[in-house]
Amino acid sequence: MDIVQLMENNEPKAMATVVEAVDGLENYLTKADAIKLYQSKTLGVLWQGNRWMVGSHVVTPSKKLSDCASGWILLWQPFANGTVDNAGLNYTIIPKQHVTIASGSGVVCPIKAYNGTDKTGKYVYITNNDIKGNDLNGVSPRDELSLTAVLEY
Repeated sequence: MDIVQLMENNEPKAMATVVEAVDGLENYLTKADAIKLYQSKTLGVLWQGNRWMVGSHVVTPSKKLSDCASGWILLWQPFANGTVDNAGLNYTIIPKQHVTIASGSGVVCPIKAYNGTDKTGKYVYITNNDIKGNDLNGVSPRDELSLTAVLEY
């Protein structure tokens, strides 16, 4: 980039903005445009349902872990008497680096109670394409929570 001084009738012309003064700068993304572009990205829900994530359960999000901006977020909700409770939500972050570090390995998802004490945990196996359960997730108190969504972050 070169800074140029424009002349008009042999007199220096003042620039209204820095962009006007720097040759070629108009082709660069502005901070405001970069923010708008980032905010326009849809980091949505990749899967919704209701799974205890026992050994026979497999959840396949609509986007591979490696294709996400940063990874997956697993949403765990209390589940009792056939009903999902919208209170006491727990989120587990699965970074996209998991694919290269330990794809297919078991991941402990700690679950806290309303008062912040340890409630239980879920144990799942994460690959680039899916999330597989473990039979221990169906045993009390682990059966009190269910995976209800996979979000991209």
